[in-house]
Amino acid sequence: MDPSAPFLPSDLEAANFYYGLESKPILVARSDRDAWVPFQGSYTYVEAKVLTPLGPHPLSLVWDETISVAMESYLQEQDVQYTSMTPLRIGIDGQASPLAVIFMGVRHGSLTREKGYEVAIHCHGILVQNNITDIHVQIRESEASLSGASLFKPAITANIAYNLRQPFSTSLGIPICNAATTHFEGTGGFYLTHSGKLFMVTARHVVFDPNTTKNERYEYKDGTGARRINVMFLGKAAFDARVQDIKSKIDGQRANIEFLEKRSTLADGLEEDEAAAERRAVQREMSEAEEAIGVFEKLQKDVMRDWADETKRIIGHVVFSPRLGFSVGEGRYTEDWAVIEIHPDVITKRNFVGNAIDLGHVAAANFKELMYPSPANPHSFDYPGDRLHRCRGILSDKDMLNPDPRTKDQDNEPTIMAIQNGNVSGLQIGRVNDIRSVVRRYFENQPGVSSREVAVLPRTSKSGPFSKPGDSGAVVVAGDGRICGLLTGGDGITETSDITYLTPIDFIIARMKHFGITGNFFPSADDIA
Repeated sequence: MDPSAPFLPSDLEAANFYYGLESKPILVARSDRDAWVPFQGSYTYVEAKVLTPLGPHPLSLVWDETISVAMESYLQEQDVQYTSMTPLRIGIDGQASPLAVIFMGVRHGSLTREKGYEVAIHCHGILVQNNITDIHVQIRESEASLSGASLFKPAITANIAYNLRQPFSTSLGIPICNAATTHFEGTGGFYLTHSGKLFMVTARHVVFDPNTTKNERYEYKDGTGARRINVMFLGKAAFDARVQDIKSKIDGQRANIEFLEKRSTLADGLEEDEAAAERRAVQREMSEAEEAIGVFEKLQKDVMRDWADETKRIIGHVVFSPRLGFSVGEGRYTEDWAVIEIHPDVITKRNFVGNAIDLGHVAAANFKELMYPSPANPHSFDYPGDRLHRCRGILSDKDMLNPDPRTKDQDNEPTIMAIQNGNVSGLQIGRVNDIRSVVRRYFENQPGVSSREVAVLPRTSKSGPFSKPGDSGAVVVAGDGRICGLLTGGDGITETSDITYLTPIDFIIARMKHFGITGNFFPSADDIA
């Protein structure tokens, strides 16, 4: 091999060089020229790598003030989108003297292998110029994060944990709260983009408790001195509940394995053919249970590693909210909305799926029947193969209060069937009322205030409420994908709501424009910078 030729990793090496590391980084380039040779046999085997501290080394005397400064200057000069540089050791677990490297991260897809090799060699040269000759440079794709791990992209249905992953995913219905009041939780509504940035719209009272917060307009801009209101996904109660859900699934599969072991023992007393059939069934089910436990335990580990620390669950901050208003505008609706800027490391091009509700909690076979209970209903609803019910426009105030007479509920009455995916109640289907309600609310030490809202009623008398406390802020979407509005509250004598109220989307959009807030209300991944 020509010693002066670029030493570029193959696709196989790039994908597997860092096998064993949790984030599965992709190798871009390295200055060391040691051949990467996986074990070859009936299949390719790669030993798992592990990262360890650099330990005592002369680099510590020149890293902060000299070498790191020179490397950063060069990287910026070359427009390299680097995300981190960490001196450490990398090798096989148990290895006596693992290789010392500058472990450099660059943004996904920002650096070719050819350019990466050039960068690695130059940065290695900076080390050598400063008499550090035993440390190499390795570059991999990686993102540095201020606010914790990225949310999941909704999992494929073949992933047995797809429903457990959903609360940690980017589909609509993210449980959120003000990071300073984690006991007061709600739900993220819908996304919009503007100038490459991603925003989320929710109910104001989710991030500003009306009983404890002064009712005034809030706006945050850098340099204005305004107090920053951070927004967290999964407050304490929501996080603990989701972790318990995972644990319960693991415990359930372990109980299933105990039962299968008893079945296997009892098979010894059966006739030969029956015993063989029973053992085959037990073996198949045992493998499935063990596989499920592995998947659930990995999810549990990922969740606890990435999000057990509340500071890592900060997903953005409030940028604007008008004061909570009642009987606003011609429709006399409640003005209860806020805009949150989502931090770019939390939701990216790679995990963003747009304004879409994951329908995974209701089986495809049942969903059409629930959404269109009358056999006479004309509809074009098709349960999506990826389970994601995508928003496709808005349902105007006029249309919401005048449903298509051809679309009927189980009582043979014209109706609009709607969906919401709330923090507490999860995926629910209800019926939009065709006449506005008068709602009067009372806050601590304040007189009552009246407003108009659109009511959403339970799907049937036995289906349970359309929403529960903690669902506020969730987007309500019709069966054809049109957004109806934001869920703002409920009505009932207990904490369970008999009636859910929403503020219409066309009112919200009009008010946002009134305050100068515009954007793409139906964004795709391509709209994110």
